[in-house]
Amino acid sequence: MLREQGSMSLARVLQPAIRIAREGFPFYELYREVIMADLFGEKGGKTRSFPAVAEHAAYVLNEARDGPRWQVGETVTNPDLARTFELLAEKGADEFYQGELARDVVRAVQGAKVAATERVGVLSMEDMREYRAVQRPPVRSTYRGHAIYGMGAPSSGGVGVAQQLNL
Repeated sequence: MLREQGSMSLARVLQPAIRIAREGFPFYELYREVIMADLFGEKGGKTRSFPAVAEHAAYVLNEARDGPRWQVGETVTNPDLARTFELLAEKGADEFYQGELARDVVRAVQGAKVAATERVGVLSMEDMREYRAVQRPPVRSTYRGHAIYGMGAPSSGGVGVAQQLNL
């Protein structure tokens, strides 16, 4: 889509994300609350608002595993994410589907057991190479006189946002 409709290169589009991942951003109170709620059920029993927090607990937790790795106001960096974005900026999107990054994704999927079944993932390099994104028409709705566009089916995101805005 960027190649077809964008006015900037992938490298340029990724620069702000690379900078934030490398230089960081201040850890803020809401982020701390989300981590504590999702991992420990704090904040009135509200849990699992962001399942990815629990999936990446090793990254966000301190060594004692009883709270966030950072204190409010400290800088959060992610050098691995910065390197991934830099690789994509340098080599292009094909790196994700056919290059070193694709091999890393396949190794991670094949090495991860699904807890309920004890089976490992079956993604292959062929799957990565053969994948083609499908462009679908967006969902359009209005909110207070403004046109709102979102992802069309099979995604439920666009419809969900439209429904929530117009409750």
